[in-house]
Amino acid sequence: MDGLYADLAAADLQPLWTQHGLLPQTPNGLTPHIWRWKTLRALAERSGELVGIDRGGDRRVISLAHPDLGGLPFATPTLWGAVQFLRGGELAPAHRHTPAALDCCRPAKSVAWRQAGPPACSRTGGRRPTRPSSA
Repeated sequence: MDGLYADLAAADLQPLWTQHGLLPQTPNGLTPHIWRWKTLRALAERSGELVGIDRGGDRRVISLAHPDLGGLPFATPTLWGAVQFLRGGELAPAHRHTPAALDCCRPAKSVAWRQAGPPACSRTGGRRPTRPSSA
């Protein structure tokens, strides 16, 4: 077992089974909340009609704001969720996400993301294609 712990440490890994008190014993107190797609889509489309892509901020995005978090733009204290609405032919400026970000395309026929290199395309409902890392 000591060899396993040494190998984990050498690889900058932590065995969580040895850690105590990292996770709360009770839930964080947020009441369950659901954002319905029908509502999100209707409001996103409305924003597309009224808000130009170049008006404020970097893009036309509606953030999920949990009602228990006092109007902050977070789905939970540790998660961010948002809906971006682009009309046909509109382009959003390039940006970066954390490694855990996941982009989905709904309900467009297809979408293209430009990362390092040529655009990556996905069909409706598809997960954004990932490019192999250089590491």
